[in-house]
Amino acid sequence: MMPPKRFCSAFRHIFLIIIFCFLGGFESNCTKQRNSQAEDDKAKIFISGTNEVRSSSGPSNQKEGVQEEIENEPAMVEVLRARIGLGPDDIGVITPEEANPEGPMSFTVNTEGEIYVLDQVNSRIQVFKDGERLKTISIPDQVFMDIEWMPTRRIALLDNLIKKSVYILNEDGSVYEIISLTGAGVPDPAEITGIYCHSDKKWAGLWLQLNDRSLRITDLGGNPQPLRTSLPGKLSVSGRRLMKVKIAGQRLAIIQVSQEDLRTWRRFRITFAMPFGYIHGIWDDDQGQIYLAVYLFDEETPAEANIAVKLSPRGKELGRIKMFISPMPHEIYHAVRVMPEGEIYQMAMEEGAVVIRRYIF
Repeated sequence: MMPPKRFCSAFRHIFLIIIFCFLGGFESNCTKQRNSQAEDDKAKIFISGTNEVRSSSGPSNQKEGVQEEIENEPAMVEVLRARIGLGPDDIGVITPEEANPEGPMSFTVNTEGEIYVLDQVNSRIQVFKDGERLKTISIPDQVFMDIEWMPTRRIALLDNLIKKSVYILNEDGSVYEIISLTGAGVPDPAEITGIYCHSDKKWAGLWLQLNDRSLRITDLGGNPQPLRTSLPGKLSVSGRRLMKVKIAGQRLAIIQVSQEDLRTWRRFRITFAMPFGYIHGIWDDDQGQIYLAVYLFDEETPAEANIAVKLSPRGKELGRIKMFISPMPHEIYHAVRVMPEGEIYQMAMEEGAVVIRRYIF
């Protein structure tokens, strides 16, 4: 997920975060535009405003101030290693002289353990299982920045910058539906940071993920919703709660979790030993346990870390793990996913390969 000249880029992320805190909140021109916007958006993932009816404060998880990172030894398995290239089993990257080096922008894992890698450089999706490529699905462009698998075995692709649309594809890659992002509920498509699918009956469908809210745009079949439901956060696995995270300082994050009324919020404070670079995301599992993944960068040392924090449903910190730091500067916009079973997947770049690892606390 890192751009070229990682430390300079990370300094730019820190500068953006400081600006947000001050205000009180969270080989083409197309490629250059997307890379530039992605750099700006990445520091804003899930940075939220205050839209609660009322809130109650949960206990602080740690003392205020800089804390040493708590390390747990996770069970880690390498589930995929794919060569970089143009071949049938490869995944493409771009290493231009001027624009940001670009890797696969995103990936997702379905309920059968199949990994869908968005190989937008080669205009395709590479599908793997047990380390082997199952199939290749052609996609209509190179400008997509997120991917989601839907239970109806359709695939959603997000382009929030160029065509400003979500494409719903059939399994064979044919286009089932194209949904414009302009219009109701989306003043500026550039504010969209990702997409996710929810299977709960009440909230079933494909959701846009914005800085402080979610917006449903299709049903589970990928059919557009004429009346778009908006919620002030990201839906939990159960569909009974909302989650969001706000950066409140260089080393402090505040996780907000709603009660079942989706309006009353509890807050949990998480501190880190290094300043934020950006937030990978917030998730929960089917037991209600909460996961926060962040990239940290200390310009003075310099040092960096990818950290995942696990909390109980009531906000008690259960542990932290350090994930892999890519030695390659190529950008991956969505590098971390957490599954309902609590498994953490991370995609990273190594010399000559794209690697996905699975961690279990």
